[in-house]
Amino acid sequence: MSPAAPPVRVHATLVALPREDGGEAGVLLLGEPGAGKSDVALQLIDNDGMLVADDQVELAFTGGALWGSAPPRIAGLIEARGIGLIRLPYLERVRITMAVRLIAGGAVERMPPRMWYKPPDAFRAQGAALRIPAYTLDPREAGTPSKIAAAAFGKIEG
Repeated sequence: MSPAAPPVRVHATLVALPREDGGEAGVLLLGEPGAGKSDVALQLIDNDGMLVADDQVELAFTGGALWGSAPPRIAGLIEARGIGLIRLPYLERVRITMAVRLIAGGAVERMPPRMWYKPPDAFRAQGAALRIPAYTLDPREAGTPSKIAAAAFGKIEG
C-alpha cells in the first residue's frame, strides 16, 4: 500500500515494544539534540524493545495510520553517548501508537491533561482524525522507560 503523502523525516528516535497479541507498539521519542532519546531507547531495547530508527525517523501516513522507519543509511544504528555508534537488530517499520517528548529537568507536570501528538503539517489533511497519545517525561528519571511501557500498553487511567 503506498503512502497518501510523501514520507517526512523528523528528528526523533523510534522503538517498537512487543504487545501481548504479537504485534508492536511504536513509541516515537522526541526532543532536542542531547535530550536523551537514544539513552531512553537503549533502556527500552534492553527490556525487550526493538530499535526502529535513531536520530532520524521517516514518517509515512498509510492506511489511516502513522508509520515510522529508518532512513536506509542509518538503519540498525543507534548512538550510545560516550561509546559511539552501535549496530543492533532492527524492525523495518512500525505503526506509531504513542509519542513521548523528553525534557530534562523540572518541566514535567505531575498530573498532566490528556495530550495528542500533532503529526507534521504534510499529514494535516490525512491525519486530522489521528489520536496518538502524547506524553512529556524527564529522560533522567530512572522510571521513565517503565512509564513509557505502561502508557504504551494502555495501563494509564483517564
